[in-house]
Amino acid sequence: MIVKSFGRRGLGTSAQSTKINYVHPGPDPDGETRVIPAEMWNGPRGEELRKAGFTPDDPRNLALTPERGRAMEDAATARMNAIVAKVEAHVKGLSVRPWAMIPWAVWEGLNAEFLFKRDFFPSSPWNNMLLPIDDASSAHLELPLHPRVAMPDLNENVTRLVTELRMEAADAFQTQFAELATGDWSALDRHTELKNKQFQHLFAMARYIAADIFGKEVCDRHDELFGIGLSDVPE
Repeated sequence: MIVKSFGRRGLGTSAQSTKINYVHPGPDPDGETRVIPAEMWNGPRGEELRKAGFTPDDPRNLALTPERGRAMEDAATARMNAIVAKVEAHVKGLSVRPWAMIPWAVWEGLNAEFLFKRDFFPSSPWNNMLLPIDDASSAHLELPLHPRVAMPDLNENVTRLVTELRMEAADAFQTQFAELATGDWSALDRHTELKNKQFQHLFAMARYIAADIFGKEVCDRHDELFGIGLSDVPE
């Protein structure tokens, strides 16, 4: 499967030699774990952070707990269910189901936390195609039937690629937050830039997988019907 080589990178020794270690102090006195901990919000550094538009309890600064993760996943699933209902209401008798391009099996352990923090969920619109589940719907949409089966090779290959991205993010976090601890606020911009870059990488990976499995013509037809990332579903 072509997806085995998508996004593969080599990490040179020079990148490793410049790595700066950062040891997070752990939960704050109130029991909440923050990405930028309480100690960094005290004094001049905290004032600079607030001037830059950051706050200690910004959702982006709070550690991802199981409860927050479930709430975020439930919200993503609700949005996807609403999209499916809207599409099926548009044509009487039409039946479609989401097909996750980055498969559900990839959301495990540390990779799940990484993907959640990149606003990527199994049921995110940008991770799904809407595919028909019966012959009549397939004929109407001119799209192939939903596979309805897991693809073990795909799961393994994509898990490896997501793990590479997660490790890249972990290394960058060590350096950026060590820089932040010294008062280098430009590290915040680099952190945001990396998160945005990785989201785009994941989005490109999802579409690459779809094209690899179904072919470009099917993907183009799907985009014609629903837009890229299910952005133009019928009202």
